[in-house]
Amino acid sequence: SFFFFKSNVNKILIKNRLLPDEIACDDLRYFAYKSRGLSQYISSKLSKPYITNEQHIRLFELIRYIYGRLHHPNQQLKIIYFKTEHESLLGWLAPGFELHVVFSPFVTMETVILCTDRILSYIKREESQLFIIRCEYF
Repeated sequence: SFFFFKSNVNKILIKNRLLPDEIACDDLRYFAYKSRGLSQYISSKLSKPYITNEQHIRLFELIRYIYGRLHHPNQQLKIIYFKTEHESLLGWLAPGFELHVVFSPFVTMETVILCTDRILSYIKREESQLFIIRCEYF
């Protein structure tokens, strides 16, 4: 029914965004995950060092750059890893999902792989709580 659907939407909207420390990766700063099949996304909460609007804008410009590289019509990149002075970014375009992850600039590739696996495992495990899986028609 409509009220059941509305109740589930409200629960999802009220629930706080995921915090990177829930994934248990020290170098993880932020992630955004899009389920391509469901056309829904989740992201972690922004925290230090992304406090000011200028820092938010700088971070999202970097993520937009990664997004553009993944979706460029003449380059079929599936994974991109990009380092700056302030952070390391991973973009991954897979058949079922798109993932953007931001790490500290000093993260090792081993930690990038471990944290990315933990993020994907967490999302898979909590999928029914994070996304609207089935929608009741009204």
